[in-house]
Amino acid sequence: MLLNQSAFPSQIDSLKQEQNSIANQIDLSSDRYVKKNSPFSQILNHGNTTELNVNKQDFNRTPRKVYQSAFVEALIELTNERDNLSKLAPLFWYDATGTYLWISTRFKCLVECLLTFSETKTIELDELKEICNAFTLLIRSIYFTSLPQTYPYTNEILNLKESLKKICLSSNEEKIKFSLLPQTKKVLIATRWELHYYVPKINFRGLSFES
Repeated sequence: MLLNQSAFPSQIDSLKQEQNSIANQIDLSSDRYVKKNSPFSQILNHGNTTELNVNKQDFNRTPRKVYQSAFVEALIELTNERDNLSKLAPLFWYDATGTYLWISTRFKCLVECLLTFSETKTIELDELKEICNAFTLLIRSIYFTSLPQTYPYTNEILNLKESLKKICLSSNEEKIKFSLLPQTKKVLIATRWELHYYVPKINFRGLSFES
């Protein structure tokens, strides 16, 4: 059986009286019940476009301060000065043998490892020796020996290998604190940024350094 309003006149009258009683108890003139304009005062639909009329005074904010970083500025200056991006472009464009891709992928991986080590409290000496051995294998590879003088990272690779070798030979502890000189760190960060345009990021364990 369907129920309708006429079936319960007494209950309906009782509900109306209760609603009127509650309404009379509310002082609509009180500040508590003054309706404030929403920051989004109106929403108008025009086809597929929704337009928001915003009360701009409700969104006044203090302008954000721009902080300059001397380190970042030095990185920008370094990358602009050596201009390796433009040097790499023709090398990769005509890389028929895959030499630059092979060398650069592995070098970028080693750079990532060294930067990670420099941010770690301590590292296992054996881990650093692995990286040093990887540099040695990279330099001995047929790809490295066939690099032309125009490849911009040849000296960087050789110098890093020698520096790591000295650290490994002079350390007797199982764990060491590995740190980079500020200029060396800038160079490595710049190198990583330059190479990310040309080679993928691959985990150290996923690469072979022998050719």
